[in-house]
Amino acid sequence: MDVDGDTLTLDEMRALRQDNPQGLFRHLATVQRAFLFGVEDHREDDAGDERWGGEVRVVVNRNVEVHFVPALNEAMRTMGELPQFCVFPSEERADAIEETSVLLDDGDEVKGAIFYVDPTEYDVLVGAATRVVERYEDWDAIPDTYFLDSPLVQFLDRIVLEHDTVRAEREFDFRRGLVGGAPPSQDLEDEPPPVIGEDDDDDPDYTAHPDLLLGDDEEREDGDDDEGGDDEGGDDEGGPRKHFRTVWT
Repeated sequence: MDVDGDTLTLDEMRALRQDNPQGLFRHLATVQRAFLFGVEDHREDDAGDERWGGEVRVVVNRNVEVHFVPALNEAMRTMGELPQFCVFPSEERADAIEETSVLLDDGDEVKGAIFYVDPTEYDVLVGAATRVVERYEDWDAIPDTYFLDSPLVQFLDRIVLEHDTVRAEREFDFRRGLVGGAPPSQDLEDEPPPVIGEDDDDDPDYTAHPDLLLGDDEEREDGDDDEGGDDEGGDDEGGPRKHFRTVWT
C-alpha cells in the first residue's frame, strides 16, 4: 500500500500496524504537523453522574490527556478534584486558564490547568471530538493534519499545547506504544513492533533504527546534527521541535 501523502482510514492504519509498521510510522511522521492524537468517548459509561474524568478525553502524543468535563458531579465535587488537564464550560470565566497544583503523599507536586470555555464553544468542541471517534474509534495515533479544519484540533494547537505546564508535560510524549493491530509477537526471535518516542541519548533502552528515524530525514542524511544548529519549525520560547525516533520495547 502506498501511504505517502494519503489520508488513511482506520482499517488501513490497523492493517499497516500489523503488516507494515515501518510504513505506518513513516506516514505518521511525514503527514503530522504538530501532534498525533486520539479521542475516547465516555458519555455512555455506566458510572454516569458518578464518573470521574471527562465525558470525552483527548490523548495527545500518547501522553497528555485532556478531559472535557461538562460539570462537577459526585466524583468531582470541587474544582480541585478535576483531572490534571481539563476543559470546563463557564460563561463567566470563558477563555480563562486556571493553573492547578496537587501535592501527592510522597511530596511530589503535580501541576495542571483548567481551560475555561463558553458553554456553546464547549458543545462545539465535544461535537468535533465525537466526529473523530465516529471515523477512528479508539485509534490514538491520528495525525493532526487529518482534521486541520476541526475546532478541536485548532483549540488543542492554539490553546492547550501552548500552555507552559502542558509544554513541560510533553517531555513524556510517546513513552507508551500505539493501540491497534496485532499484539507484540511472543516469539523471541521476532522483533517486537516499534513505538514512537522522543530522541534521548541517555535512554539505556534506546536502539536507533535508521529506517524509522522520525523527523527531517534529509537533515540527518546531511549530517547536520550540531547541538547549536537551528531546527526548522522551532519556536523561540519552546525551543526547536524535537526529532522523533523509534524505540524498541
